[in-house]
Amino acid sequence: MSIMAQKDLSKYGFHNPVSVHTWTDLRANNLRGVVDMEEYEEIYADIFKFEDEGVEINGKLIAKEDSTNFNNKVYKIEAEDGSIKAVFGTVVLDSLMSSINIGESIKIQYLGNKESKTKGHNAMKIFKVFKKRA
Repeated sequence: MSIMAQKDLSKYGFHNPVSVHTWTDLRANNLRGVVDMEEYEEIYADIFKFEDEGVEINGKLIAKEDSTNFNNKVYKIEAEDGSIKAVFGTVVLDSLMSSINIGESIKIQYLGNKESKTKGHNAMKIFKVFKKRA
């Protein structure tokens, strides 16, 4: 969900007017007070982890965001049960997801780890990504 709020945020060190585009920005900047919480409901995403081989997630891709802590993306997927799941990207997953557009129905399947050929490097997570045919 994207919102646009313009408030006097000079007391927070921002120049006026400032636009805040996502709830992530609001939380990261501790600016919840700039949004009328009676008009908006904050949406949380459960983190979906690919730990066991064969695990998959199905749903509609609703957002692609840059991770604030890592170089990979965060994908928000509305699962078939209506819940929102956050999936953290990897080099492999980011490459596969680059051709998926917001709003497309997808399935991400975790195939397991592949050991690195370079000593000291972590194993690489291997995925398959499917999108529903139009």
